Amino acid sequence: MIAAASFRQCARPVSVGYRAHMPTPVDSRANLHTAACYGQPLGVRCRSCERRALVPPDVIGAKSGDMRELETLPLKCSGCGGRDVELWLFVKRGEANYWAGDP
Repeated sequence: MIAAASFRQCARPVSVGYRAHMPTPVDSRANLHTAACYGQPLGVRCRSCERRALVPPDVIGAKSGDMRELETLPLKCSGCGGRDVELWLFVKRGEANYWAGDP
């Protein structure tokens, strides 16, 4: 089932069951439009040093209608300088804070 958010012109899947409060790993289908619809920071985890960070949607240029893939963003770890990162999307800010290690 899809719920339409007309004020943003975005469609977001309605979460059901235990998946309602879980972060979503980014795959090749996720794009900047998706990040704009979620409206939460993008989770970035460095695969080299395991550092985690939350990047606000406006910093990565997330806008409705922008179909550039999230996996193509030129992100770099501020800890080790590595570019091999894993990306996560969050439905709620609390999920993002928990994932990043903030209480």
